[in-house]
Amino acid sequence: MASLALRINIVDQNNVKTMQFEPNMIVYDACKMIRERIGENPAQGQDYGLFLADEDPKKGLWLENSRTLDDYRLEPGDLLQYKKKLRPLRVKIMDGALKTVLVDDSDTVDRLVKVVCNRIGITNDEEFSLVVEEEEMAAAAAAATRSQHTAEKMDGEFHCLSHDRTLRAQGISENQVLLLRRQFFLTDQNVSTKDLLQLNITYAQSHDAIVDGTHPCTMEESIQLAALQCQIVLGNFDARTHRPGYIKKDLKQYLPMEYRQIKGIEKRIFQEHGKFIGMSQVNAKYRYIQLCRSLKTYGVTFFSVKGKVKGKNRLVPRLLGFTHENIMQVDERTKEVLNSWPLTTVKRWAESPNSFILDFGNSSEPYYLVQTTEGKQISQLIRRYMDIIIRKKHALDGKVPIVDDDHETTLTKDMVIPAEPTVVQLAGTSTVRAIDMQVGQMKGQEQNVHSTGFSPAEQALQTSIANSLGAADNAIRELDSPTQLPPFGNMRDAVKDLMTTLETAQTESGVVTRFRTVIGKQAAKIDEPIHGEVNRSFVEYQESMVKAAKMVAHKAQDIVGRGGTNPSELGNLARDVTTAYSELATNCRGALATADDDDIARRLKQAVQELGDTLVDFVQSAGNVQNNPTDGSAKRELSDSARQVASKVTFVLSALQAGAQGTQACINAVSAIEGIIGDLDTTIMFANAATLNPDREGACFADHREDILRTAKTLVEDTKSLVSGAAASQEELAGAAQASVSTITSLSEHVKQGATSLTSDDPEAQVLLLNGVKDVAAALGALVTATKNASGKSVQDPAMENLRACAKVMVANVSSLLKTVKSVEDEAARGARALETAIDAIQMQLTELDSSNPPSREATAEDLIRATKGVTLATAKSVAAGNSCRQDDVTAAANLGRRAVEEMLLTCKAAASTAETDDTRNRCMTAGRECTLSFRALLELVHA
Repeated sequence: MASLALRINIVDQNNVKTMQFEPNMIVYDACKMIRERIGENPAQGQDYGLFLADEDPKKGLWLENSRTLDDYRLEPGDLLQYKKKLRPLRVKIMDGALKTVLVDDSDTVDRLVKVVCNRIGITNDEEFSLVVEEEEMAAAAAAATRSQHTAEKMDGEFHCLSHDRTLRAQGISENQVLLLRRQFFLTDQNVSTKDLLQLNITYAQSHDAIVDGTHPCTMEESIQLAALQCQIVLGNFDARTHRPGYIKKDLKQYLPMEYRQIKGIEKRIFQEHGKFIGMSQVNAKYRYIQLCRSLKTYGVTFFSVKGKVKGKNRLVPRLLGFTHENIMQVDERTKEVLNSWPLTTVKRWAESPNSFILDFGNSSEPYYLVQTTEGKQISQLIRRYMDIIIRKKHALDGKVPIVDDDHETTLTKDMVIPAEPTVVQLAGTSTVRAIDMQVGQMKGQEQNVHSTGFSPAEQALQTSIANSLGAADNAIRELDSPTQLPPFGNMRDAVKDLMTTLETAQTESGVVTRFRTVIGKQAAKIDEPIHGEVNRSFVEYQESMVKAAKMVAHKAQDIVGRGGTNPSELGNLARDVTTAYSELATNCRGALATADDDDIARRLKQAVQELGDTLVDFVQSAGNVQNNPTDGSAKRELSDSARQVASKVTFVLSALQAGAQGTQACINAVSAIEGIIGDLDTTIMFANAATLNPDREGACFADHREDILRTAKTLVEDTKSLVSGAAASQEELAGAAQASVSTITSLSEHVKQGATSLTSDDPEAQVLLLNGVKDVAAALGALVTATKNASGKSVQDPAMENLRACAKVMVANVSSLLKTVKSVEDEAARGARALETAIDAIQMQLTELDSSNPPSREATAEDLIRATKGVTLATAKSVAAGNSCRQDDVTAAANLGRRAVEEMLLTCKAAASTAETDDTRNRCMTAGRECTLSFRALLELVHA
């Protein structure tokens, strides 16, 4: 097969390379090949992908890892972009908070909703959708200007983004703000005052729906809701202040439009407001939600339709509403519910460009037909509701009901098939002519018909059974007919070949069966309690589970990639997946035994067991591909199953995060602190290059000194909170970690501004000051990590001793920074201060060299040789500074020596880790340690 020459634009390097690929190479391997060619770190590869651009941004697409290059009909010379798939997604929550989340640009909206909800702590993500904020505002404005005699704003007007398409395909730019909006109401009855996030979101959306008329209510109900709104916004009733006229200008925030002009309405609101004295804001919001939930139209998604009325020949405007339980027909003007059907009575439905029909399958009212241009949206809504009900049912018992071919069945919430309703296919096509149901408007129109019949898996099973029966019939016929036998010596070779083939098939099948059995048993064992003493904390189990879950996801992706290139490796990879899941399940039992919250434990157990169920199917799909490497449908099934695995892994990680919010906050804090240190390194680089200058003239260090000292003292208090947080609740630990990050961020900014004010005329003083705050940040990172490791441990645990040691280092580094701040403007003391900080920093680097932490980089022997040259130069500078005794020379030598030794030790540890023998590794580490000790002794002599 001829190779395919493609131009690859390496976006990060602003460089285009021409590379040769095999057309049948899968995208996963093509990306790996590109990374090897450009020398990119393999660990970063998961964030990158190949993008096929188009003049129309909506038509540009990301190439899927599991598909081949040939699938995209690429021609020689075509240009592909190799770049990061991450893009910022700006999301506003209904309570007004604005979040920015980095997401995968190639993910569908359905996946992005899960990611966003996971980040902010929402567990029922399937009930939420994303709406373009401009559309939300436009719909609200349109509702406000409508006459009260027309239909109010309906959820259908928001045009939630399609869940099965990407943001790019729907024209959503990186600058657009999307609104996270609840579209489906299945678990809102579980909202409580304990979950403030869900409470605030549900309250905000309910409030908006009341005042803009989405949920019609009587005047008495409106007054009750407005009184609760007063308690939420204004607090307790005060007769001296809360009088008629006080909220007159803001009545649109309290009442629907039709009641705002009623005489005496404010007086009645305040009368009811007085009954809520002493009620907290949280409880008032909860009561507001409760009252909204009692409305007939609560949680209803409405669509404008026109339907036929008995005794009239013309079509009459109606509102067609949907909830997870009912379908209702509502009078557009009076909002009276005219008719209602349980959602579970729907047998099938169909949409066309101008109409929509529901089939209830009974003789008294077999169908309901309306005229509408929103048939597609209605169909998608029903399908989403069905899918959510199916998921929740499956999550409760994990059982699939048996459907009897001889009996007609109706989809109910108590008996559902875990698959989407399928499109009925007649005569080999998915779009069929409408059956003549004595409905003239639909006759002859093409429509999509959806049924609650057999799932694709059941259809495949029926096909397999039919094929097997056919094969059996053929075999019987062949047995009845005379057979021409080959010569005996040949009939032996044939049998031998047949036996070999059977043994191979049995071996491959046995491997798959064994792995599936192991996974199933591990998932079942989660229910078994641990016997004996549990000697690990929830945090330790959590860390192990996170590693194992990520390994499952990583190996699953490898299986998808190898399925198209080297199916023979799938057995080993399936074994790795099984091992990782076994570790996950084992640690899950320990986590369940040490979890403080029963709800968290239940959620975690469910997530891990659901992952196990999904992995059983995934391993089977991998076995199918291994047995039939050229079967395209088997590969697609494997790819789809891998997506399910990734989704279930996300649920596990979400459950772990919810169970240890303090631990997760510590992990996030360490990541943020690493970013601060990286930013300081960049600033130090500019200072060393004598290019760090203030933006305005006249700036002086004295303008920033007090801010630095004040923030440093605050950080000391945060240190105390962190240490005590190890023995406190997860919530308190999270607060302490977040506060420390906020303080170190402010401190680093104040120090950077102070260093900048010194100007590039004094670069050594700039570097000295920046190194001081960098040491503080590094110590804080170590302290946060130690706090995380000590969380939940006893006072005698070694982790607690390490925590105390880290706290001492932290306080010492803050004190050192304060001394540096005071000495910056004192040139006579600057050299001595630079030497002291350099000596302390070198000692910390020695401690890191001897620690069990893995190297932070990769390095070779040649890299280590180059790194020692910096120490040689720093040694010469230090000797010269000791001879001259000039403060500038001493400061420069201390700064240079610190930087050179740090670089040498990092490289030494990395190079030693790749040594071929233990003796070589030990010699390398010993040489690095002795060199550092000698240089530190030299600095101590200069300081003396």
